[in-house]
This record gives sequence, C-alpha cells and structure tokens, in this order.
Amino acid sequence: MNKRLNILFISFFIILSLSYSKELSLKEKAIKIIRNSIVVDTHEDTPTTIYKGVDISVRRDRGNIDFPRLIEGGVNSPVFAVWISNNMDEDNPEVYALKVITKTLKVIKENSKIAEIAYSVDDIRRITQKGKIAITLSFENSSPMHNPEYVDVFYKLGIRMASLTHMSTNYLSDSATDKEKWGGISPMGERIIKRMNELGMIIDVSHLSDKAVEDILRISKAPIIASHSCVRTLAQDVKRNLPDELIKKIAIRGGLIDVNFASFYLDGTMGKKYKEIKEKYKEKIKELERKYPTKGKEYEKAIRTIKNNQKTEYEKVKPDLKIVVKHIKYIRDLVGIEHVGLGTDFEGIGNSSPIGLEDITKIPDLVEEMLKQGFTEEEIKKFLGMNFIRFYKQVEKTRTVKL
Repeated sequence: MNKRLNILFISFFIILSLSYSKELSLKEKAIKIIRNSIVVDTHEDTPTTIYKGVDISVRRDRGNIDFPRLIEGGVNSPVFAVWISNNMDEDNPEVYALKVITKTLKVIKENSKIAEIAYSVDDIRRITQKGKIAITLSFENSSPMHNPEYVDVFYKLGIRMASLTHMSTNYLSDSATDKEKWGGISPMGERIIKRMNELGMIIDVSHLSDKAVEDILRISKAPIIASHSCVRTLAQDVKRNLPDELIKKIAIRGGLIDVNFASFYLDGTMGKKYKEIKEKYKEKIKELERKYPTKGKEYEKAIRTIKNNQKTEYEKVKPDLKIVVKHIKYIRDLVGIEHVGLGTDFEGIGNSSPIGLEDITKIPDLVEEMLKQGFTEEEIKKFLGMNFIRFYKQVEKTRTVKL
C-alpha cells in the first residue's frame, strides 16, 4: 500500500513539475522566437519625442520607447513615424518636417553602434543581421509632400512610407475622423499615390476615410498597409478602425493590417469611459480653483492628488493585453495570418495602451499570450516581421523610377 502511495505521490509531483516547466517555457519560447526574428513595429511616433529634445539613447521612466527598451523588447526593425499635425497643413509643413527628419537622422547617426537608418528590405536584413536596430522613416500625414516633386525630395531624405492625412481632411485626402470633402482622395492625392508607386514608397491608409482607402486600392499598383489600425467589428464606435470589407480588399491585394495598441481603438467603449472620467475630474479641478484662487502650494498638492486619482480611474477601465490578441486573431481568421502585423502607435498614444503592454519591452508578453491562445511559432514569426518583409519586397517590385 505504501509503495503504491509513493508511486502516486511521485507521479503527482512529476506532473506538477512538468506543468510548472510548461508555464516557464512559454516565456522562454516567446523570447526565443523574438530573438530569432526580424521584429517590425510599423508605427512609432519617436521622431516627435526626439524633436522635443528627449534623449532616447538612455532608458527613461516615461514614454514607451527608447533604444534600451527597443533592445529589451526585441524590436529590431521599428518604423519611426514623422507626425505632421493637420494644424500645419497650410503653414509650410515641409519646413517642420525637414527639422524633425534632420534631428532624427542626427540621433540615429550618434547611436550608430546600435542603430542605422534603413532605406530598403535589403538594408533591414543587413542591419538586423549585424545585431543592430534597422530604422525605417515614414510620414503620418503627407501635407509636406505638396506635389510629386516633394515626394522625390522626402524620398531622398529617407521617407519610405506615408499616409495622406491624419485626424483632419486635408488637400490630399478625406480623414476618417473629419467631414468629407473629396469623397475619397483629391486629384493631388492621386498624383502623390502614383508617384509613391513609381518610387516604391509604401502607402499607409491608417486614419483615412473608407472611401479614400477604396480610391487608393483602385489606383495603387502596389499592395498597401494600414500601419496602426484595429478592427471596426470589434470596436464599432471607432470610425478610424477598418471594416471587414476593407480588411478583405487590402489582404486580397497582398497588403497588411497592423494592430494598434491604443485602448480607445481596441475597445469601442473606452472613449465614453474616458470622457466620463475626464468630466468628473474637470468639475473637481474647478472646485479647487474656486477654493484656492491664488493657486499656491496647497492647490498644487491637491491638484497632484486629483490627477493621480484620475490616472488610477483610467487604469481601472482599461482592457488588458488579451484584447490585442483578440484583434490579431480576428484578422487572422478573416483573411489569414499573412495579412496582420504589429503597429503599436507607441509615443503617440500616451498611457492608453492595455494593461500589460505599457511600453515596447512588453512585446515578449504579447507573444507569450499568443502562444497561450494557440498561435504557432510560424504564425507568430509572420506576425512579428516576416509578413512585413514579404509585403515591402512586393512594394519594391513595383518601383519604376530610381532617384
């Protein structure tokens, strides 16, 4: 009897040990997959951070990205998006763009031991094989590219991806979050798209209206990307997300939909929740201003407490990282794993990313969750970067002009 009990106890502890090892091995497997991959994040607003004078060569306790954290997270092929506010559309946006690009290139050069600018797929492969970070530049809002000649100028400066507009309709395209002016893209927008095709520049449709995306699908000879977008079916109140019909059309043409980490794009109820919390604390701040009209030390102390409480409430209503996997899985099931990728929007979404995905170091945790939910190693490698490399190579093949 004792012998039988001993065997049962030993069997139990072996099973328990194997189960524990399996949990540990998922994290290890996630890290191994990342280390053996080109990991592309197709939208990081880091150039704005750089332009503000932030030193991204050192690890910070604010923001989402710097070089040490890119290395820790295993993201070795980020796309640095040069964001142009729509407020600048009619105010020499090319001047601002030149300043941001110049400063970004300077920072990359100053950190040449760990990072290089990438101008092509071959560059990405070459640079990452050396153990460095391969940085591609993009435009978020192409208002600096007034005409095809300006496309050439910015191509020479390193821009390899661009979206026509951002949150507002401009002279190139209608935005998903503004009134319709062109019924899609403008005549100049069409000329810009054609020139981008000729140069092998990637066309990004995130932030564009549905009709604008339809126009680009009709005009472009190359596949297109939504560099930082989510699924509208899963967050129906978010017009900026893509409907199933457009996801299918982008995929049929060989394109990509890369998932954004902003909670208010991932969860359609977040906008309303954030607004309610903001209004609640807006009233509290007004009360404080009435109580402390001179805004002295007591006011400053009270306002800090209120803002900390507001931040805590925001955190309580945020989803966790599983919601990102939900969007990835939805796109995979709809059009195939070959058409989905990573597009965090870090440095552009503040602290609104899901719990567990606070910065770029958390990518291994996302991969671990994908493993838990049944994604294969091959599927994850495609999601992390293989899809983008294949897609980018297709775009390069449409190039007809060399500058």
